[in-house]
Amino acid sequence: MDKITKIFFVAYENLSKKICETALARKGIAEIHLAGFCWKEERYKVFKFSTDESNNTHKYEEVLTETSFSASGTGKARALELLENGGAPIKVLRDVIESTDIESVGGPLQYARFECKKFKVFANCKLEEGNVVYERGGLNLNDSRLHNSHDDIFVSMPMIDFVTQT
Repeated sequence: MDKITKIFFVAYENLSKKICETALARKGIAEIHLAGFCWKEERYKVFKFSTDESNNTHKYEEVLTETSFSASGTGKARALELLENGGAPIKVLRDVIESTDIESVGGPLQYARFECKKFKVFANCKLEEGNVVYERGGLNLNDSRLHNSHDDIFVSMPMIDFVTQT
């Protein structure tokens, strides 16, 4: 896992430098997490790649070594506050994303976890204007264009149910 992480970091660093040279990306800093099962150490490992915006240097570090959650970005302080007050991590993530208090935080909730050495990606089930909406990474899985011309294929994945849970 460590050798793979070093290879991914080189790619991240090169791409980040090119992206940050554009006018479009000057205000944005990307943090990426790479996770996997390390057969050598027989445990899951998670690495965070990040860029220091003050001097545009890149680094990576192993995270989740002593805690079961990691927060980053402009919503980090709010997320940690909610977690310390007993919030469930997935609900904290949703609440921070949907909050209007921090303008730079937003976008679709994306969640995955390891179960029995397999990486499981989840879609979201939520209410929007009185309708149940299923989405994955901003893609509305209810969209008829995903189903109308493909009668023999059905999009299915585990869901995070925000309709029946608050």
